Amino acid sequence: MKKILSALTAAALVLAMAGLFAACGKPADVTLDLPGIMTELAAKTKMPAEFIDIQTDEDLMDYYGLDAQLIRSYAIRQNASGYEDEIVMVEANDEAAALAVATMLESHRDDNKVAMRDYSPDMFELLNKTTVDVHGRYVSMFVSADAENMKAIFNEHLAG
Repeated sequence: MKKILSALTAAALVLAMAGLFAACGKPADVTLDLPGIMTELAAKTKMPAEFIDIQTDEDLMDYYGLDAQLIRSYAIRQNASGYEDEIVMVEANDEAAALAVATMLESHRDDNKVAMRDYSPDMFELLNKTTVDVHGRYVSMFVSADAENMKAIFNEHLAG
């Protein structure tokens, strides 16, 4: 009986330690400079020459349906002349808020897909490839022909 108890205790300790080490690298533990990452994306990827940076709580709601009460920080840039090239990086207050933000961004993307279905087949296809990704309390959406490069840069920052 003592051997079984010792084995179970040892197993529990190993699992607890593994959980601690796994948690150390989680995005929830990372603090990102989202405006700085946006500057890096502009330098290293293909972004629109003319753009709008979303900067107010009202714009968050008007353009994306995002509730500013859920958000700690953000960097959002979109093409000034249309739907293409939307770069969205959000730090939510916590992981539950991040899921709510992701749902709102998915709704925004899906609404744009409906609008583009008959209007612009190329844009519709780009939106079909667009994902909304949640990394702990961070949410990202890159609507761009260069989305894979943008995601790679963003993920490098998440990894620390």
